[in-house]
Order: sequence, then structure tokens, then C-alpha cells
Amino acid sequence: MRLFDSWNEAKERAGLELLTREDRPRRNSNQIQPKPDDVDLPDEKDWYDLTPRQRWYYRNRSLEVERVNRRLDQIRLWFHDMKRDELVCEECAEGHPACIEFHHPNDDKTLGVSRMVNQGYSRDRIREEMAKCVPLCANCHARRHYEPPTSAEG
Repeated sequence: MRLFDSWNEAKERAGLELLTREDRPRRNSNQIQPKPDDVDLPDEKDWYDLTPRQRWYYRNRSLEVERVNRRLDQIRLWFHDMKRDELVCEECAEGHPACIEFHHPNDDKTLGVSRMVNQGYSRDRIREEMAKCVPLCANCHARRHYEPPTSAEG
């Protein structure tokens, strides 16, 4: 079995004609239903140039926004419960979830754990980032990063 890097490469090897975007016939309403009147598109978008998935999104935008918000709520709840049930400060044993922060001791930070939660990263990706961290309460975390001011000469 042969594997190809792209559809165009496979078509070329099979001796099939490759059409550029300009050569392709314009899609017509027989293939794609006209844009519904209640669907708003950004000015730079053309309904007939969108992929089927993009057209579905614009037709069902409110459902998709609700789905994403439900997923974010689930991730935030999971994160809160995990902080409440599993984590304590490694220096002072404070365990309140509002106090727990994630300290990256080795400067191999991809992104802050809380930011990953709020941006909807997967639980697995969040756990991977947490594995690089030390759980600390806000006070101990601040102490870790504290550097006394240097004296100003002059």
C-alpha cells in the first residue's frame, strides 16, 4: 500500500487532473443550499467558499457556543474539585482550593495551569502541565518568587 502526503500527490500519481481554485467550477445552489437569512457572516467570508463544517457552525452558532461553554464549565468544576480533594501546599499544608497555585520550578512552563483551564485545554494537557509544577499556597508561592529590592546607589 502506498501512502501519500496529500490528496494532490495521490491524484498526480494516479494521473488525474489537478484543478486550481480558479479552475474549479463555482459551486451552485444545487450542491449547497443558499445562506439562510438569519445567518450572519463576517464581510470577508463567502457562503459558497466555506467548508460544510463552517456552514454548519454559522447555522448553529448559538448551539456551538453553548456546547463550548458547557465544556468549559465542566473543566472548571473538575479543576476546582481536584484542587479541593487532592492538593495541599507542599510547604505549609494549606489546602483551601482558592489558595492553591502552581509553581513551575524548572522554567519549563508551557502555559499557566489556570490559563489552560480557562482556555479549555483538555484534562490530559492540564494534568501534563500540573506534573511539572509544585502546588503552593499563594503566600508560599509569593515567598518563592520574592526578591528583596537592591539598594540604589547614588
